[in-house]
Amino acid sequence: MKTYTNPDGSTVQVPDSVEIGIGATIGNCAKIGDYATIGENATIGYNAKIGYNATIGDGAIITSDNHLEGFNGDYRWNFYPGFVCYGCEMHERNKWTKKFIKELCKKHESNQEKNILKVLVLYNTFFKKNS
Repeated sequence: MKTYTNPDGSTVQVPDSVEIGIGATIGNCAKIGDYATIGENATIGYNAKIGYNATIGDGAIITSDNHLEGFNGDYRWNFYPGFVCYGCEMHERNKWTKKFIKELCKKHESNQEKNILKVLVLYNTFFKKNS
């Protein structure tokens, strides 16, 4: 184990194999799996769990209350149990079909279809591992 110093000066213990980006914050009692990568300015909340070999992107925020949020470079996204928010659109997860996504992209004159599909894969992975 090694000691990681957060930007506020507090410290936490993490496995030696963990890579942590500049400005990242890891909350007390958070569990970080071996070989995980925490991106720059990411926030891992109190008592959150990050699995073995997981990659948490730059600026992502993970809390212990089954909520995850991030930014893909174009739009902010948020996950809650049963719901996905992407940009200004928040709907039940089961509504986010390929057809629905195409309709949203047309409505917003957006080319985000591939990015939304990637975010939905992350949603499915996050809630599968946290259920």
